[in-house]
Amino acid sequence: MGILSLLGFGERERKVLSYLANGAQIIDIRMPEEFAEDNLSSSVNIGQDDLSRKLAEIEGFGKPVLVCCSTGLRSDEAAVMLKRKGIDAINAGSYDRLKKIMDDN
Repeated sequence: MGILSLLGFGERERKVLSYLANGAQIIDIRMPEEFAEDNLSSSVNIGQDDLSRKLAEIEGFGKPVLVCCSTGLRSDEAAVMLKRKGIDAINAGSYDRLKKIMDDN
């Protein structure tokens, strides 16, 4: 077992892949400029500060949610907040990591 598996990264990747297989909506909470530079075509850009105001829109997706950001820290906070509001959401980590997971699978 590698060090990354010991730190839980393998489990996160499995969970992210499971959510993707179930048609999860990706919410990228990076700044609009970052999103415009590079993004996943299946993602939507909703800033962290806008999540509370856009709960109805997010609920309207009618599917689980993966949240990503630049480093994975803000997306963790966002996923926790969405879960508290009754939305099936998990932190997908950094945008770069999520993109790599999707490219590799």
